[in-house]
Amino acid sequence: MPADGDMILCRTNAPLISPAFKMIRSGKRACVRGRDIGASLINMIDRFDTESINSFAANLNEYFHREYERMVDKGKELQAEMLKDQVETIELVMSECTSDAVSELRNKFSMLFSDEREAVTFSSIHRAKGLEAERVFILRPELMPHPKAKKEWEAVQESNCIYVAYTRSKQSLFIVSHL
Repeated sequence: MPADGDMILCRTNAPLISPAFKMIRSGKRACVRGRDIGASLINMIDRFDTESINSFAANLNEYFHREYERMVDKGKELQAEMLKDQVETIELVMSECTSDAVSELRNKFSMLFSDEREAVTFSSIHRAKGLEAERVFILRPELMPHPKAKKEWEAVQESNCIYVAYTRSKQSLFIVSHL
C-alpha cells in the first residue's frame, strides 16, 4: 500500500481521483499534483454560473456531448479525450460531495489538487516530468500508449510518456491495475 512520499502515476487524471479519495477517507494524506489542473477545473465549474451541483451536472453533460462531438468531427481526437478526462474527473469529485452546493465541489478541488503537501502524490505522467520518488506505482498501464494517439508525432509523444513513467522511481517500481 502506498505511503507518504510515494508517487502514483497514470497516463490520464480521472483514474487517480477515486484512489486519492479512498486514501483520504482512510485517514491518509493524498494529493493530486497540479494546482493549475484544479484551478482549470474550477474555472470550468464557474463557466456554468450555477450554485446547484444537479444543475451544474446537467449543463456539464450537455456541454461535454456538444464539444466532444465537435472536436472529433474536426479530427482533434486527443483534445476530445482530454475533455473527456476533465469531465470524468469532475464527475468523480462530484460523487464525493455530500450536498448539492457547487461551493463544496470547488472546495474539494482546492483541497485535492496541490503541489505542496507531503502526502501520497497522485500525478499524471506529464506532471511527473523531473520528479522522483523512492517508490512509484504506475496505475492503469493499459492507457500507455494512449489508444487515441494515431499520428506519428503522437506516437513519439506517447513513447516519451512511457519513458518518463518508468524512470521516476529511485528504488521500487510497481505496475498496478487498481489501488
